[in-house]
Amino acid sequence: MNARPDMEILARQFTFDDSFLKVIIEDFSLPHWGKSAGGGTNSAHWILGHLAVSRRFLARLVGAELEKEDWEANFDMGADFGVPEDSPAPPELFSCFLSAGKVLRATLEGLDEEGCERELKRPFPDGSKTVAGAARFLQNHELYHFGQLGLIRSLCGLPPFA
Repeated sequence: MNARPDMEILARQFTFDDSFLKVIIEDFSLPHWGKSAGGGTNSAHWILGHLAVSRRFLARLVGAELEKEDWEANFDMGADFGVPEDSPAPPELFSCFLSAGKVLRATLEGLDEEGCERELKRPFPDGSKTVAGAARFLQNHELYHFGQLGLIRSLCGLPPFA
């Protein structure tokens, strides 16, 4: 089985995202996690949970055996913006994000042509219809949410990260 070079590159981008997210959130304290960018948008806590869930979803989509946890429903697409009390705390969610990233990268690096071109049951919002397309979409999806967290960071008066 030969991995596709574009998936190996994508795996490296997800690795970079680990470091990037750490820099964005490293100064967050408990009050910051409850903040949002305003206008009925998600809190930083919810966004971090959503990022962890998205990585776990993608890892499973590309072929990893990763059991779905009950808490994932709290941060899934279409879930309520609130964070239920029994949800994992931000440090645990960040840990889940990182561990899902390790599984995801290993799976992406081993993804062959057939795995990449496997058709999805329904297209992604950008029109992607294959596993490779979904992986590219979800990497960009991470960056979108990093921007939201960066905005929340700024609104909280924290120093810029870049």
